[in-house]
Amino acid sequence: MADVLNSVETEIRCADDTHLRATLWRPAQANGCVVQINSALAVQRRFYQRFAQFLAERGFTVLSYDYRGIGDSLHTHPRLSSATFRDLGERDMAAAVSYVKQHFPDFRHVVVGHSAGAALFGLAPNCDEVDAVFAVAAPSAWTGHYDWPYRATVWSFFNIFIPVTTPLFGYFPGQYFGVGPLPKGIAQQWRRWSRSPHYVVSSDGEPLREHYARCRQPMRFVHLSDDRLYAPLSSVKSVAGFYRNAPRQIVTIRPRDIGVKQIGHFGFFRSRMPDQLWQSAADWLLNPARP
Repeated sequence: MADVLNSVETEIRCADDTHLRATLWRPAQANGCVVQINSALAVQRRFYQRFAQFLAERGFTVLSYDYRGIGDSLHTHPRLSSATFRDLGERDMAAAVSYVKQHFPDFRHVVVGHSAGAALFGLAPNCDEVDAVFAVAAPSAWTGHYDWPYRATVWSFFNIFIPVTTPLFGYFPGQYFGVGPLPKGIAQQWRRWSRSPHYVVSSDGEPLREHYARCRQPMRFVHLSDDRLYAPLSSVKSVAGFYRNAPRQIVTIRPRDIGVKQIGHFGFFRSRMPDQLWQSAADWLLNPARP
């Protein structure tokens, strides 16, 4: 196990000159692999700190960052942000890929995407340049994927809470829903996409799949069996289908498989999870060809 050399705060510059705050973890003995962590929507990079440390202690170089309009990359009040949901994949995730390629050109480059961090990654024009993708609880939020009574909760979220609170606050007050505030452009586009079985769509409702289709790297989609509210199996299978030309594997993890009572949508990255969960992820990131 390699000791962590340091973690440094850095900045990622997007093509539209938006600056994203980021943290770079560098191990004392690098194993030649960079892990780019794409966060879930409205979740700040610090949530993944312990997971990043775990990987760095095992020789991985790790980059985590906040999307535009979120966390430390919110450079104004959220009601003044012009960010859209599409921007997160098309611009922010793409800029993170370019950052890794620029600073670590000789390293293998893998992505760990949590939720929207994997579902939107195929919007990045350079998404095909990474070597592997490990997707955790990555759903399409089309309400048709959800079983009752969860469908009622999801429908209410998109059709009552977002349209009522967003005009009232000038942004979506996600802090009252267990995450962080969202600029209105992100929340409103997310709501529109939830109405389509294609989920990630253009303004005229056509599926956006051009860059997804270019991906041919190994992908592992982790479905968490007790994550029925955010990422049920049907929704994870749908997102895996976006990357139709990539070798994909869907793996279901049940709480009992790892000796815990629950995992849920956010639990995979919580430090209370047994080491075996993260170690299995680290093993796959080093050797994505393994079954």
